[in-house]
Amino acid sequence: MHKQAQQKPVILWVDDDADDSQLFREAFESHNTRHQLVQVWDAMEALAYLRQQDQDLKPVLIVLDINMPLMNGKELLSELKGNPVYRGIPVVMVSTSNTAEDQEFCERYHVMIMEKPDSEEGIDQMVRQLVNVAL
Repeated sequence: MHKQAQQKPVILWVDDDADDSQLFREAFESHNTRHQLVQVWDAMEALAYLRQQDQDLKPVLIVLDINMPLMNGKELLSELKGNPVYRGIPVVMVSTSNTAEDQEFCERYHVMIMEKPDSEEGIDQMVRQLVNVAL
């Protein structure tokens, strides 16, 4: 399902919220021509996707929602940063609740955390920031 001929570097988007994912996909496609967006719905699907990729086709950025069922974004981040194969991939955590605890957790792993915006303009701005991180 996810394996395609990939000419463009991949940004992997991990978020269980279909509405948020659709809004971000639309903003991404209107603002970015350098990257391919691959969306998966949970941490287990993200791990499966990553395991399928060759070393040279790893994502240039992983965007993780913190609040997901089964395995949340923090657990996935811990697993990624604990694995030498994935440790070097930049990760940005996103959440509707940007708590002090979430910020401290992200600081420990040296990853950026962004609050999910609630406006189209905010989503556009966030997508531009994420593309800059991927560059």
